[in-house]
Amino acid sequence: MRAVKDFFLRAGAYLNFTLAFVFIAGLVFTVCFGVCLYMMRQEVIDNVEDRVKSDAYYVQNYVEGKLQCVEEVAFTALCTHFHSSIQKSPDGGHIVCIDTDTPLPSEEALFRFLEQLLEANPMICGAAIGFEPGIHEPQGAYGFAAYVTNVSGKNQHLRLGNIHDYRKKPWYKGPADSRKPLWSAPFRETSQGKVVCCYSYPIHDRKGNFIGAIAFDIDTAPIREMCKEVTPYPQSKVTITDRNFNYVSHPDTALLLHNVEEDGFEYDALLVDSILFNPYRQKRGSFIKGQAPELGLYFYFCPIDRASWIITTVCPKEDIFGRCTRIERTTALIALVGILFMALCLLYLLRRIQHATIAKAGIQKELGLASSIQMGMIPRIYPALPTRHEVDLCGFLKPAKSVGGDLYDYFVQDDNLYFCIGDVSGKGVPASLLMMVIISLFRNVARNFTDPQSIVESINQSIARNNSQMMFCTMIVGILHLPTGHLKYCNAGHNAPVLCKVKGDDCDVAYMPAGENMPVGVFEDAQFQGGELHLHPGDALFLYTDGVNEAQNARQEQFGEEAVVEALQEEMARQSTSDVVVGAIYDHLARHACGTEQSDDITMLHLRYVGTPL
Repeated sequence: MRAVKDFFLRAGAYLNFTLAFVFIAGLVFTVCFGVCLYMMRQEVIDNVEDRVKSDAYYVQNYVEGKLQCVEEVAFTALCTHFHSSIQKSPDGGHIVCIDTDTPLPSEEALFRFLEQLLEANPMICGAAIGFEPGIHEPQGAYGFAAYVTNVSGKNQHLRLGNIHDYRKKPWYKGPADSRKPLWSAPFRETSQGKVVCCYSYPIHDRKGNFIGAIAFDIDTAPIREMCKEVTPYPQSKVTITDRNFNYVSHPDTALLLHNVEEDGFEYDALLVDSILFNPYRQKRGSFIKGQAPELGLYFYFCPIDRASWIITTVCPKEDIFGRCTRIERTTALIALVGILFMALCLLYLLRRIQHATIAKAGIQKELGLASSIQMGMIPRIYPALPTRHEVDLCGFLKPAKSVGGDLYDYFVQDDNLYFCIGDVSGKGVPASLLMMVIISLFRNVARNFTDPQSIVESINQSIARNNSQMMFCTMIVGILHLPTGHLKYCNAGHNAPVLCKVKGDDCDVAYMPAGENMPVGVFEDAQFQGGELHLHPGDALFLYTDGVNEAQNARQEQFGEEAVVEALQEEMARQSTSDVVVGAIYDHLARHACGTEQSDDITMLHLRYVGTPL
């Protein structure tokens, strides 16, 4: 009965927790979803504005460039094909003045001149030049004016002075009255039915009197093609209107030269009212965003100053937010199904988590105990040898996990300092177990030998004899005779130690030869070779594991052996004690890692020979 009661109590607690969690999760999701929805819509609006603005700038620069090119053609043509000079106009601009005392080009030369301009400028589909009566011979019924147009790939010549009074036409009358270059309103030319726009440039004599005009018709078809290419959305429209709100460019070519009121859309009044809000005083490239919620439209416009045109982009809301609406509905449905599924899974997971938490807590407790036992086997006091002043020794070990496979140890026997440092293959619990075995072997075996090779061979035989997991350990074993500084060592596949030799006020820091010995634990009958050297007072030996030189930062760049030497050079020059040297090296590693998680055990052993006190 008690077991049944406990079961229902736990089931009720799980159910209450699940309901509370689902309610809170649903509330948090609703709030987050609402915020995300608002931000998404704002982001869409901003993206629309940026996208439309960018496209409009592109069209604006394209059209302005084409118009400017035509203006430069007129100015350059007058300067290069006539005896002319450039004078400053009253309004601060420049005008081209022709020397009328010099005979003007003949009629045939002027026609060739206009043909050359058409061939060199594909956008120009017609060119005309006319003069006041008496300026050029021969004269027609109304004066002299030449016009060249390209029809079906062939140039046609017209002598306008024989056909009509060209001086009453806008291309001639406009610059004659204003004495300034100007662009006409777009119109449909009669020969091919193209919608064109005319640029007229006045011609003056040396005294500044108006004597004629040159004009170019430009085909607006390339501009319309450009508008089609930059349409931001399938249902959007990019149009260009003139100063009277007649269409110069429209997706429906039937509406060209028609007023916006004839478009058939209901936004024309709003569009005209917004654009009439002083548009031509806007800075070049400025935009006004109009919004018509009742019509579901967003539109943008910007001026083309040279021709007093207006670029307008209209984007329907359903075109902009259609994908957002579908995402909202799909997300809401998925969220509802997800919350129901989460409620079912949570009941199951709570039980699993409870068991996993209990098991993990037990493992963590055992790992903590194992770490305490492991670190208790490592000597960590400083000074390391309080009763011996011949050597300054400091060791440091920081496992990458709770327990690790690095080791170091030392002790003194019969005026000899026995020391070792090692790195067991692998990480975690297996490596830590082998590490403790090797430390125990070193302490027991080293007391029976006076040369490092024998110590390493004995440890190797013990490890390799029953090594079913094929684990091994790189290590260095050394014996330093404290009264004389004579050092014997054996490197079993470990990183080469760094030797710091004092030479007066300088210090020579370099790596010792690594040797050719293999790690311990590989072959039971392996043989090991040792080496010897003599340490003078002030000399030091720095031993470390590969967790030092292979320490990585966030960009996976290793600390490197050269950095180890540079750090040692800096500290040895300061005549720092061993604990300061070890602490400085670790600070260098920490700055290099810059918060990156430690990937390998870090172990260092610094030994500085002081010598026998006098």
